[in-house]
Amino acid sequence: MHEGVGSRAYFEQLYASRTWEYYRPVLAHIMANSAPGPILDLGAGTGLLVEAAMRWGLDCQGIDGSRDAVEMGQKRFPGLRLSQQYLGERLQFSDASFQTVLLHQVVAHLEPEVACSVLAEASRIMRRGGLLLIFSPGRSNEDVRRDTLAGGAWAKIYAPSEMRSLVMAAGFENVVHLDAPRELLGRSIVASAAMRAALRLTRWDWLSATANCQASKP
Repeated sequence: MHEGVGSRAYFEQLYASRTWEYYRPVLAHIMANSAPGPILDLGAGTGLLVEAAMRWGLDCQGIDGSRDAVEMGQKRFPGLRLSQQYLGERLQFSDASFQTVLLHQVVAHLEPEVACSVLAEASRIMRRGGLLLIFSPGRSNEDVRRDTLAGGAWAKIYAPSEMRSLVMAAGFENVVHLDAPRELLGRSIVASAAMRAALRLTRWDWLSATANCQASKP
């Protein structure tokens, strides 16, 4: 990760207005698209997704490379299943330990070789038929472009097609794009619907604001 990503100040700013409720839609997507089983959040930050899952009685844990983030999460929610480990290392879990592995706004902060390693490890620790879920900004995302010009801490921003290739290279299959379109026509309901349709029909990378996807382990 780039310098500054993972510091206490970074996490305090990032999560200042968030609570575990923010991650309800992500948790709902997992429950709707994956089979029951243990969930692992890679790059979990202060563990708000893990907290959301635990509050719902689900088997979930997370890891993050920042000791500050782990300490902040465990102070906020005693008993939080969040531990410190660098994502570039071999993960501390046995083969086929998890049904679902999540990387939420993580991949773009990893150097490409680390991203490849993390996905290979994700495959190792997942059960057959398990779900990989990735949320990440797209290369054409205007906010990311502005942030990059301002010195934002991004390692590599992927286009949707590049994310698909990255995931398939790690051995996953059945890749499904979960992308949101750019707001090129404005923010009205009609404009949003038109952009969603255009992205769905063309799959042109430059129409997408994200590089979100899900895939399964064969």
